[in-house]
Amino acid sequence: MATIISPVDFTVDNEIPNKSLQGNDIQTFINKYEPKFLESLMGESLYAAYIAQPTDARFVNLLAQDWFKPAIVDYVFWFYLNRKSNQQFNTGAAQPKKQNATTISNYPNMVQSWNEMVGYNKKTNKFLKDNETIYPEYKPVCLPEWYFAYDGFSWFYPGFDSSWYYGFGCYELPEIYRLKNSLGL
Repeated sequence: MATIISPVDFTVDNEIPNKSLQGNDIQTFINKYEPKFLESLMGESLYAAYIAQPTDARFVNLLAQDWFKPAIVDYVFWFYLNRKSNQQFNTGAAQPKKQNATTISNYPNMVQSWNEMVGYNKKTNKFLKDNETIYPEYKPVCLPEWYFAYDGFSWFYPGFDSSWYYGFGCYELPEIYRLKNSLGL
């Protein structure tokens, strides 16, 4: 199956150094991480439907949303920089030392891309939830801020799905919906 993104999609905020030299390398990351991202975002059932009929009008409409491709790019970029910041040797992982050079961390760029992706994922979750008749296979993620309301007397969760809460806990959102910070916490 063809991928949704390609190495040319990595621009400005997600620029890959020496992209012409790294083209095959980044394509390898796209091939590995794009399917993982799509399955995490869509859920198993909707992802299976997408794999079966990727040219179906509903999936073409989903992919046409202006935030969908950038989310995939941010996800792949995170893993690309994470892997490239540590070189693998036959004795283990290490960071290469450069003489007369200052090594800077990729982590701020990684965090920025990841957190931008989280915002896009929330938009996708809302889009799929709002169009549940078109995407019946999708099980929406319970984002706590959507259910928190004030009724004039107390704070409560209207439409709260207790089975989701007790099964996963609102603090245990899927990883692609959790923000990261520069401390790695």
